[in-house]
Amino acid sequence: AMGGDALAQGRCVWVPAMDDAAIDSLTTLLGRQPGLVPILFGSSEQRERLALRLANGELTPCDESALERARVALDDAVAARDAAQAGARHSLTAAWMHTPDGRREHERLLASAPGAVSLTEDERRELVARATEPAGGWFASRRRRRAERTLRARVGASDEPSLDRRVEAIDALRAATGCRSEVRPVDACHELERAEEHVRRCLTAWLALETRSPDRLDRAGLRAVSTLATALRSGRSARRAQLERLTDRTLARALPLWMGTLADVDDLLPALPGLFDLVLVDEASATEQTIAAPALLRGRRAVVVGDPRQLRHVSFLSDATIEETLQRHGVETAQRAQLDVRRNSLYDAAAATAPVLQLDEHFRSAPHLIDVVARSLYGGNLHVATRTPLTHSLDCVHLQPVPGTRDVDGVVAAEVTEIVVALKRFGDGAGSVGVITPFRAQADASEAAVLRAFDADTLVRRGVRVGTVHSFQGNERHTVLCSLGVTDRESTGWRFVAAPPLLAVLLPRARTHMPVLARASPPATSLLSEYLATADSPPGAPAPARPATPWTRSIVEDLRLAGIVAGESYPTGRHVVDVATVRSGQPVALVCDLHDDGIDAHLERHLALLRSGWTV
Repeated sequence: AMGGDALAQGRCVWVPAMDDAAIDSLTTLLGRQPGLVPILFGSSEQRERLALRLANGELTPCDESALERARVALDDAVAARDAAQAGARHSLTAAWMHTPDGRREHERLLASAPGAVSLTEDERRELVARATEPAGGWFASRRRRRAERTLRARVGASDEPSLDRRVEAIDALRAATGCRSEVRPVDACHELERAEEHVRRCLTAWLALETRSPDRLDRAGLRAVSTLATALRSGRSARRAQLERLTDRTLARALPLWMGTLADVDDLLPALPGLFDLVLVDEASATEQTIAAPALLRGRRAVVVGDPRQLRHVSFLSDATIEETLQRHGVETAQRAQLDVRRNSLYDAAAATAPVLQLDEHFRSAPHLIDVVARSLYGGNLHVATRTPLTHSLDCVHLQPVPGTRDVDGVVAAEVTEIVVALKRFGDGAGSVGVITPFRAQADASEAAVLRAFDADTLVRRGVRVGTVHSFQGNERHTVLCSLGVTDRESTGWRFVAAPPLLAVLLPRARTHMPVLARASPPATSLLSEYLATADSPPGAPAPARPATPWTRSIVEDLRLAGIVAGESYPTGRHVVDVATVRSGQPVALVCDLHDDGIDAHLERHLALLRSGWTV
């Protein structure tokens, strides 16, 4: 979303990641917003594909008239969306004014500003604009005070409320008094749905053309693209010489969206400070500052995203090396703790310099897969947005005991065999599949067995990936086979497996299904033991998030009498659904009352539920 917004504002964006697998995951996510085609680089294979794409004429300027038509269509769609939003607000206000709360609010507003209802729209706009004019000097302050007195006298407002509260009351009172809507709130909200979807389609179509606009791919831009293509076909030394010819931001302007691995930055991008307007770094808690520095230097602004509860970076720098380097460069003592790159990840460094915005909704895993993690590792502050009447009873976690021992190489061969059997059983209809294990030896043995059992085309078609927990950070699959690779005697192995940062990555990798292969049971007091205790026992319907109103409760009772399963005050993500049920295999939210936080919150919830797959 941030990258798309930046592109829509004409900015250049780069999204770096730790490895090719993370880039693949990001590309898959970007594919949900068709039209945005990034410049990808990383491995030598990706470099060759990029060179071919740059050289074969794909990146030709779009037709100016087509770009203009797309821009006009987008402007029209935004105007229609704004009109639909105003219509929905109007309809909801009109309906709310017939409720006891609405009538009481109307009376309160009328008492606070009785003259507001007689204002014409032009009068209201002029008086409010004058009264809220910034005070830039003595004359401006005097004009504002005079306008404020005129506004008070005109609407009959008392001296008590602040100006902002008074203007808010005037707007609300005039809207409430003039509310006469022939459109039902549900129809108005559905019209807003359609308008929002149309804006997304038009925005995608415009971005696809705008990123190839003649202004970007002008003669200088095409020359920069050609220089990059030549560099990519060259050896390392020649490549760097070619990149040195790119001395300004023309390349980033011509190719505004990039994705690539952090390790390949200096090899594939010109060494220009501020080359990109925005750099978005994901998995920052597992990223070493020194590795990220070349990426950050190429950005004018940066957004650093990470989870400090997940696995951290591994640094091989010694304390003596770090101290000697800091002293040699005269780094002040106050900054040395932050620049302790052995202990502080990129996320830690960013959190020490800028406010942290907490993301508190989980959109990947079904409730059975994430509930224990959300409760135990995140203190209940992580809201599960995948929870619906269709998903809360899905059985997603399965514990499969596998007899066997760990050999001298650290491999539980019986689990490796079962992995191959399970992959053959899944077939092509199971969606993407991952095989994850905490131990490198187990991962290597599993990967070798899978490569012997399946050809490359089958593995690509099924989206199979095998690796350690560390290599899976930032990845996801529909189904994840977990091979724990530990036996009863290995208490040290269990301590490693049961570490909360490792489990914070391991457990939420699957979207729908997670079989766990285990020779033995983890310690009874561990989080992993708590998680496996829920195997074959999905959480079921959640408790109501708050007491239901009598009207909502009567609807639920009537539905239940009709044999329809329904839940009241149903929590999903950060929102609460008045009545939740199922129709034709889809979760349905019945909205019975205006949102407690008002009309804007009401509309925000409506659209958020739609994006999560609900029918409202």
